[in-house]
Amino acid sequence: MDEKERKYRDDLIALKKLKQGQGENVFENPDDVYKIVPPKTFKEKWKHYCYYYALATLGAVTAVVLLTFFISETFFRDKYDLTVVVAAETYLDAKELRYRDVLTRKIEENAADYDGDGKTNILLDIIPFGVEIQKSAAGRANSSDIMFTASLTSSSDILYILDDSKYKFIKERKPDFFVDVDGKDRFLLEQTALKDVISCKCARGAADECSPQIEELVEKLKKELTISARDLRTEEKSEKGKKEYRDHLGFFFKIINTENIDSKEDDLSR
Repeated sequence: MDEKERKYRDDLIALKKLKQGQGENVFENPDDVYKIVPPKTFKEKWKHYCYYYALATLGAVTAVVLLTFFISETFFRDKYDLTVVVAAETYLDAKELRYRDVLTRKIEENAADYDGDGKTNILLDIIPFGVEIQKSAAGRANSSDIMFTASLTSSSDILYILDDSKYKFIKERKPDFFVDVDGKDRFLLEQTALKDVISCKCARGAADECSPQIEELVEKLKKELTISARDLRTEEKSEKGKKEYRDHLGFFFKIINTENIDSKEDDLSR
């Protein structure tokens, strides 16, 4: 009888004695049934970790990301008293012009601390239309169109500075998009409190002179750029939304030098 057969016979005898209550339970020791071998290599440890802890880790990371986003949006996000959208075929923040800072400062001079946080903060949202931009950044033209369309479909944008082409684009699609003030719904920037911003001096600095091409472009902008306010009287608004709309209209009526501002605000901001 070989060793294998002898072991098999001994196991049968031990099992029979166990059933009769005469033998020792050879299976009482867990190590005899299943011996746990801890992972040793990095690959084995990584596999062990992923099997037991991957879902818990993913849940914890997701919770931290969501909490961080909520805190940043609630407590650290920039809050603006006014938002002004600028859309024109000529990009007003191009290197030849750089009107963003000077126009923002001019708007701040005529605005106020509407949200009561102790400072006047303006968002000048210049949509990057323009031949120069389209040539220098592949695909930018399409993204500009998307940004412009998104602004028009969202009721959060109220004030618009537009050239002739963008104004006509809106009016052809939505004739009643802007507030009508005494028969007009657009006002030339040069005839408002924002005048003198569009100039060679503001674009290039007092010490620099504009080239003939830039002078021609500046003159064209002076004749075309207008400001308009969106008509949201038919839109449902929260109390906060009503206040923001009234604040934007108040600024708009102030810079266009319109008489009887209070009565017009009351009529339009309801």
